[in-house]
Amino acid sequence: MRKFNLLMAAVIASLLIAEAVLCRLVHLYGFGRQLKGLAAALPFLAICAYSRWRGFKRFSDAAVLAMWGVLATRVLGLLIQIAARSPAPLVDGELARLDHAMHFEAVFVVTLMAQSRYLRLGLALCYALLILFVVAALLVPPLCGRRNAAERLVVAVIVAAIITAALFAIFPAIGPWVVYGFAPTHAQAAAQSYLLLLKSNGAVLVNFADPAIVSFPSFHVVLAILCMVALWNVRRLRWFSFALGFLICVSTVTTGWHYVVDIAGGLAVAWIADRMSRWVLEPRPDGASLIIERASVAAPAADRVTAGCPAE
Repeated sequence: MRKFNLLMAAVIASLLIAEAVLCRLVHLYGFGRQLKGLAAALPFLAICAYSRWRGFKRFSDAAVLAMWGVLATRVLGLLIQIAARSPAPLVDGELARLDHAMHFEAVFVVTLMAQSRYLRLGLALCYALLILFVVAALLVPPLCGRRNAAERLVVAVIVAAIITAALFAIFPAIGPWVVYGFAPTHAQAAAQSYLLLLKSNGAVLVNFADPAIVSFPSFHVVLAILCMVALWNVRRLRWFSFALGFLICVSTVTTGWHYVVDIAGGLAVAWIADRMSRWVLEPRPDGASLIIERASVAAPAADRVTAGCPAE
């Protein structure tokens, strides 16, 4: 786990330095609050130290991963807000036209949900359960001896957030309610107001309490898919995590937060991030290991030649 910790420390430090510079360039103020917020990870460091002292390795691993998860969440939230300061115009109309081209519009789904109170509330609950889903995907695998799955999740989320920030900077959008005219919820109206503030020319103070401003691609979908992949390694939770991840993806449209094309974008980003995390964390044999491996392969052939058998 030492290599993973060094990798995460380097990534978090690099992102903080980049954000400090970018905040000045885009006139986004409040970076000092970002540094203070990182102190939220200190309790997990204390839990890790205590668990190591008592010999609870799995609890120690879970605490370390929780610490990196908290740090990554704090850092990536600011990255998204920096991306929102780009001068690119809103593309809600284009996203709605893409939905129409796929013969599947968000307004139809929202209208249908309005006629089924319990289904609407159930899917809204699934949408809200994402935070618990992320916590479970981060802590359960290491507690079950599947630490690598949680490590891949952390790296994949960071990769996905960077990709999402880049796409959001180029294709910013508010949400389907501005195109189709249905009434936004209080949270959606707040997200719209803050995004419009970030798109303005004046200086803006960072709001860490309301970072949910991304429409395309849906980061809700990204997190749901990556959590599903992480918990797939825990046999008893495999199908439950699959069902919950699927319902969260569906709920992004039924709650009116996203266009259908946002889901497609989220699925693509999640797939890329998962593949990249596996590549980054995949163990690679060093030179000595390769020599030993080749020698072990060549040894049986030499024995057969010595015994009078032709080598293959």
